[in-house]
Amino acid sequence: MSTVAKRIVIALVALIVVAAALLGVAVVRWGPNFGIWLTEPSPQRYGEVALGHLDQGINASSEAWQDERPRVEQAISEATSIDEVDAVLSDAVKIAGTKHSFLMMPDEAQEAVDEYEAPSVEENDGVVTVHMPAFIGTPDQGSEYAQTIAQAVSGANVCAAVIDLSENGGGDMGPMIAGISPLIPDGPVSYFVTGGGESAVMLESGKVSGGGRPTTVDITEKSEVPVAIVTGEHTGSSGEQALLAFKGVPNTRVFGQPTAGYATVNTPFPLYGGKQLVVTVGVTKDRMGTTHAEDPIAPDVTVEPAQAVNAATQWARDQGCQ
Repeated sequence: MSTVAKRIVIALVALIVVAAALLGVAVVRWGPNFGIWLTEPSPQRYGEVALGHLDQGINASSEAWQDERPRVEQAISEATSIDEVDAVLSDAVKIAGTKHSFLMMPDEAQEAVDEYEAPSVEENDGVVTVHMPAFIGTPDQGSEYAQTIAQAVSGANVCAAVIDLSENGGGDMGPMIAGISPLIPDGPVSYFVTGGGESAVMLESGKVSGGGRPTTVDITEKSEVPVAIVTGEHTGSSGEQALLAFKGVPNTRVFGQPTAGYATVNTPFPLYGGKQLVVTVGVTKDRMGTTHAEDPIAPDVTVEPAQAVNAATQWARDQGCQ
């Protein structure tokens, strides 16, 4: 090898070493913000990163959080374990965020996946009733969840649909919106309003993006049937997002009880050990321009829970199955 070639090789090796060193520094400095830790952090470093996430909460500029933050900092500085910091974060996240914010442990997320419940479908003289449970699951489960609903409401003999959200406490809204996509128009479904501006949850040809996991169903034709939606006190979070997807859609009506009031927008921030700090960062605006946050969403027709599905079914049948 010539002297020039040797110098080039040496220079390249030096550049690689420097780049690797810089990368290592970057990972140590900024990696924790994305859940990347090279070693187990001290309670104080762990808490410092978590505080940065809390400062992105919807109420981070509020007087309540400005009063609470020094106490949180002090508690973190005195903590002797990460578990002690977690106890502090569990309370603090609801002040910087809202009642919708929480600290999720790794086993909680896995339990939700393991307990996946598929939608159930009933059909009676052309009225199809879909019971939509909460959903947290794998991409395959999300696809199955969405496809089950879309196929049910698109049947050739369907003259009306009932969407029962009364036990839907939330989770991943992507498969939910994809499932009901044959019943709602393409375009903006709703809008998330955060400190960074406004972004749309979009539906286009059976594909949902901008809200939850992007999910697609293979049914793109719209089903022009009347839709009755059932809500209750357990309808929350993404269950409420599914409800709001029907706002402004003709020939729809909501029956039951007011919802739980969790229509705010959450962002999960990864923490050490697979935990997630789920922080409320915004509110939801429906396609009619109405903003929704922590207030329960009232039905069009208030009905006792035990009679809500029957009332919804009767209305839907009268509208579309004569």
